[in-house]
Amino acid sequence: MAKNRAGKGTPSRTLKRTPSLQAPGSPSSASVSSVSGGSCTSGAGFSCLEVQWGFPRVPGHGIFCTGGGSADLTTPGLCPALMGRANEADGGSPITGYRVEYSTTSDFSGAVYSVSIGESQVVGGEPFSALISDLPIGQEYFVRIAAVNSRGFSSFTDSDGLIGAGARLSATVA
Repeated sequence: MAKNRAGKGTPSRTLKRTPSLQAPGSPSSASVSSVSGGSCTSGAGFSCLEVQWGFPRVPGHGIFCTGGGSADLTTPGLCPALMGRANEADGGSPITGYRVEYSTTSDFSGAVYSVSIGESQVVGGEPFSALISDLPIGQEYFVRIAAVNSRGFSSFTDSDGLIGAGARLSATVA
C-alpha cells in the first residue's frame, strides 16, 4: 500500500509466482582426447575418443548463480543447493542425461553422430564421460555436448574451459 501526504492508497492484492522450470545450462569443463587400448576395443585401423565434462555451472539464461559482476566474468560460483540436484544449473528440473555429438565438420553441417548418456550414468557425479569407439585412425572429429532435463536440451558446449569459452573441442583419432 502506498502512502503520501494525501493519505493512504488502497491495498494491492498479493501476488505470488513460482518460477517455471527451464532447460538446463550447458555442460562445463569439457575435453576430448584420443585413447587406445584398455576400454577401447576397436579393431585394426580404428580407435576411440574419450569425451569428459562436468555438470552445468551457469543457468541457461547465462547469468551466473552467484553474480560475479564485471569483476569476474569467467569463474561462476556454484548454484544454490536448493535450486536443483546438488549445485547443478539444471533449470529446476534434474538433469536426466547428456547428448554427445561428433562430426568431421567443425560446423556440424555434415554427418552428425551421437551418443546418449542416461540418468543412471550421471547420478554418481562428475566428471562424466563417454567413449566413442570404432573411429578411423587419422580422422579429426569435432565434439559438442548438451545436458537434458524434462524441459529439453541445453545449448551445446563445443569448447573447453569451465564455461566453454576456450578452444574448440576436437581431436584426431590416433
